[in-house]
Amino acid sequence: MSGKHFWSKWMFWMEGENKEEPSEEEKFFAELQQAHKEWVLAQQRIDLLADPELIDHAIFVLEAAEKKYNFYLRKAREKGIRVNIPYPKAM
Repeated sequence: MSGKHFWSKWMFWMEGENKEEPSEEEKFFAELQQAHKEWVLAQQRIDLLADPELIDHAIFVLEAAEKKYNFYLRKAREKGIRVNIPYPKAM
C-alpha cells in the first residue's frame, strides 16, 4: 500500500470517529428535502418524455413522489414546523 493511499484511508477513518450522529430533526429535514427533490425530478421527467409507455411510468413515479412529499409536509405541519422549500427554476 502506498503512503498516499494509507494516509487517505487513515484520514477517512479518523473523520468517521469524530463525526456526530445527526439529530432526529436533521434526519427529518434531510428526508423532506430528498422527497421534494424526487418530486421535482419526477415532474421534470414528464415534461421531457414523448413515448406514451414511458409517460405512464413517469406518472406512476410522480404520484408516488407526491405522496411521499405530502407525507413529510403533513408530518412537518403536525410538529409545528413551517417549511419553505423554493421551487427550483426549470432547466
